[in-house]
Amino acid sequence: MFNILRLFLLCLICIALPAQTYAHTQERQKTESVTAKKKVAHAKIHHQQKKGLKQNHKKTTVPLHEKKKLVEVIIGEHQFALTMESLKTGIPTSVLVGIIAQESAGDTQAIGTDGKGSIGLGQTTPIADKASNINCNSLNPICSIKKIGGYLRHLQLTEKIVELPEILIGYNRGPKGLKKFKGTPENDSYVRNVLSYALLARKSLQEEPMF
Repeated sequence: MFNILRLFLLCLICIALPAQTYAHTQERQKTESVTAKKKVAHAKIHHQQKKGLKQNHKKTTVPLHEKKKLVEVIIGEHQFALTMESLKTGIPTSVLVGIIAQESAGDTQAIGTDGKGSIGLGQTTPIADKASNINCNSLNPICSIKKIGGYLRHLQLTEKIVELPEILIGYNRGPKGLKKFKGTPENDSYVRNVLSYALLARKSLQEEPMF
């Protein structure tokens, strides 16, 4: 009788354990599914935020609060690389931030539509890359930041351009375009926009006044 009872209990345990294991598996899968959905949702929100910043960046006049937000995003994502490039080239971090904000709105995968091969955070072209002698993938943000600094340094050391507004025009138009397009509304607007972003970045970085 005792053996029969023990056998009966063992059978119950054998039935209960797989059911319990199945329930735990289902619960774990459900939790993993919810976590995965949350990650996807957060990624979509982040993408939409950056997309919104990029779209607003294309406007003629960008509201100050959106400029501040964009500057904070760029600094938050690339501060270390920007600081390292600034130390290496002597170009203020805030100016690098300003160029990135104006050129790509912080989009690391930005590809220009001007037909010149502009690409990456700094929208550098193959001609600019050759001038700065930096060969790497511009869609890599660290590489793109190096190319920004390298080309700015080329404009200063090789092209002998020393005034910051003229350096920025040279970055935008190339050394030859500096004389041709200097003083045009488009270039004046470009310089103002870069410097406005740079001034916001300087405050955020608590950078010493450089211009």
